[in-house]
Order: sequence, then structure tokens, then C-alpha cells
Amino acid sequence: MRRSLRFSVCALICALLDASAPASHLSTRLVREEIKLRVDRVEETWRLVWNARPLPACDADDALWMTCPCIGFAYGERGAIDLVRVRDGRILERLPLGPFFEEQIVDWGATPILPRWPVSDGDGDLEIEGTLGRAAHAREVVPIMRLRDYDHDGRATEFFLQTGSAPCGKRLGVVLGLSRERPSLHAFGSARHPGKPLVLRVEHWEALSRSQGPIVGVDWTCGDHGSDTQDEVELRADGKEIHVTRRVYACSETWDRGALRSTEEE
Repeated sequence: MRRSLRFSVCALICALLDASAPASHLSTRLVREEIKLRVDRVEETWRLVWNARPLPACDADDALWMTCPCIGFAYGERGAIDLVRVRDGRILERLPLGPFFEEQIVDWGATPILPRWPVSDGDGDLEIEGTLGRAAHAREVVPIMRLRDYDHDGRATEFFLQTGSAPCGKRLGVVLGLSRERPSLHAFGSARHPGKPLVLRVEHWEALSRSQGPIVGVDWTCGDHGSDTQDEVELRADGKEIHVTRRVYACSETWDRGALRSTEEE
């Protein structure tokens, strides 16, 4: 309840501040990314804008980039950042991204982290040679706002944003954007909890965007990091809502999926 209230109050304050603000005051030096799209035949510009100059995060010059918490965030930047929606040269609304992020590195707290340059095969060898930083920073910048139609409402007005990770290599995140049912910037929730950001693994979100019906994804397999259950999630989008069903299965002595233990609508 407190988390939902936090999002609502923040969104209201930002909307009041930006309702008539010109987009020209946004510093181009702080714009991480900008895309143009059409929403119901009207052209808009969406920008990811840092509040101040970001700090390095999981960068190529830091050995942290190879650790589990940095998977999906390397080679990145961190700091307060907003998703800004612009129409006809004026800011329509602003969505702070900080509340969606989990703590990855203790010293940083729960701060937004966005990858800036991609990790490539062979980067370990470049690090040994002492040339990784120079090579990585010369690569093309990683795009963040890859628009998809995750809720199947016929409009690709949403994108995945990684907000956390789980051991090891499991990238977790939310989908941000607009829906026909809720035509303002928001994090998508489930049919049962529409006001709560739905956090899923990136491969589950992508499978949902491509699906023609229900899809099933595995969060934890038997034996993964000692797990004695297999956790699966079924997703279905009907153009209005995203339906989520989680099932937990027992594991056999040979680490095969066994009997169904529980089913829960999320």
C-alpha cells in the first residue's frame, strides 16, 4: 500500500510541475536517449533524462562488471533519471524511474542503473591486456527504449527496463509506457494488481510480446542454487490486462520437476 501511494504522489507532483513546462529547458547533455513515436496518430518524443551528470556503474574500468549484480547493467551509469514525455514542444508528463529499482550494490543503494556500452565476448581478454576501457567506450551506445506491444492492445508503446537481477544472470525488470486502459506513463501491473509494477525476467517479457496465447516461463529450475522447487509463471495478455499465474512444483531426488505444490494468481 505504501509503495503504491509513493508512486501516486510522485506522479501527481511531477504532473503538476511539468503540465505547461517547455521541453526546451531540458539539458541535451543530460538526455540519455530520445525516441519519436506515434500515439493514436499523434507524434510524441520520449526522453530518458538524467537529473544530474551520472556516475559510472559496473564500468569496464571496475572489476565489478563481471559480478552477478552487474549482469545486464554493465557497462553503465547510475543516478536519478526520469522518463519524459513531450508533445508539441512541451512536457506532457514526467515519470521518475528511481522507485522501480532494487539495490544491486550496497554502497550505491536503490539507484537507477542503465547500461551504456555493451559487453562483448572476449572482454575478459581485453581486461587482461589493459585495453578493455578504451575498447568498450568506443562501442555504440546501448538503446534502452525498444518499443514492443507487451499488453497486445495493438500499439507498441511500451519498453522493458531492467531494474534488478537475481543469482546469477537472471535479469529482472518492469515494462513502462502507455496502454489504452491507462493512457499515461506507468509501470504495467497484472490483472489482479494493476497498480503494482509487475517484475518479471526479461525473457518472459519478450516471450509475452511475441505470443499469440498464454506462455509459460521458468523462474527457478530444480537444483538451481540448491532450489528444491521449480517455479514457473504463466502469462497471458488480452489487450486490456496481463494475467499472471505462478505455479510451484516439487523436485524429485534426481532434480526433475515433480508434483504441483501450489498455484497463485498474481
